[in-house]
Amino acid sequence: MAGIWLIVTIIPGFTVAVRRLHDSNLSGWWVLLVLVPSGAFILLLLATRRPRAEGARFDA
Repeated sequence: MAGIWLIVTIIPGFTVAVRRLHDSNLSGWWVLLVLVPSGAFILLLLATRRPRAEGARFDA
């Protein structure tokens, strides 16, 4: 049951993380840091940055 929950929530979690990085005017590719052992913590720090006006370039 936990495996099903993981599969169902991984894609929305990934897209929310990419959207948050875009709001901070960073590339969504930074989300791949989660694959590195300490990358999840770095990603958390990047996601807590303030939104920047330049990040609106990702809005379409």
